[in-house]
Amino acid sequence: MGYSVCRENWGILNRTLPENELIVVFKGTLFCKIGGEKHIIEEGGACIIPKDTCASHYTENGRCRFYYVHFTGMLQPLADDELPEATAALDRARGAEKADTLFLPTGWENKRAKLILCSEMKCANYMEEIESIFAKALIERDHKNTGRLLLINFYIYHILILLCRHYTRMFFETTAADTSQKKLVQDALRYIDEHYTGQIGTRELSRFVGVSQQYLSKLFRSETGLSPVKYINALRIKKAKELISGTRLNISEVAFHVGFDSLYYFSRVFKQYEGISPSTYKLWLNSKSNQ
Repeated sequence: MGYSVCRENWGILNRTLPENELIVVFKGTLFCKIGGEKHIIEEGGACIIPKDTCASHYTENGRCRFYYVHFTGMLQPLADDELPEATAALDRARGAEKADTLFLPTGWENKRAKLILCSEMKCANYMEEIESIFAKALIERDHKNTGRLLLINFYIYHILILLCRHYTRMFFETTAADTSQKKLVQDALRYIDEHYTGQIGTRELSRFVGVSQQYLSKLFRSETGLSPVKYINALRIKKAKELISGTRLNISEVAFHVGFDSLYYFSRVFKQYEGISPSTYKLWLNSKSNQ
């Protein structure tokens, strides 16, 4: 283990170690290429490079200060199906297409006690504590006191646990946020189902659920794939088709019954969704029933 202060445009390229490596950046930015994937580790960030993995570390604009430690026997990759919910939650939080590699320190087989780590992590909440632990570990490294290797081993685990706590907090906060957002959209959908025949739009929905129109539109589109207005229109056209086929209402009556205050607008929206006008749709239904 050690402590490095790197100048601008410093680098160690294409190095493969027989041990795992943990790097924690305290100042500046360190670029790490791990197995072909580039990671940008900024102040308050950390990364893990698994053993036998080709990696490069370098700086570009400015100096960088970081601690590092090489260690063996503590990490094993986590199977893809062991924490699918956590992985998916972190993907959504990062906006990533693919999750980072997850690691499980050996000896933590109990699923409820798993110490989960990512190949790239943040640790700003624990920076002072982690720096203090590194300083204690370096003192033990330089003094051949009894039990120093055992104590250094303990310090490494202490650092990994603090990094794990950030991951856990991120997972639960993301999960809680996802649950809250889904409930908000579900409330909006329920309101639409109950009020689609009246005057309803994004403004009315946002007032009902208590968030801004912009925020509601973003969440709504994320959950349903449609904007609130398009979803309302799609529901109205669906109900209109049911009325045209199952009642004796004329086209104007159907339009007003499902919430359109303009026959022209109803016809235009109907054609957008169905490809034909409501009158043509009604004639087509009649022709089918007479066959």
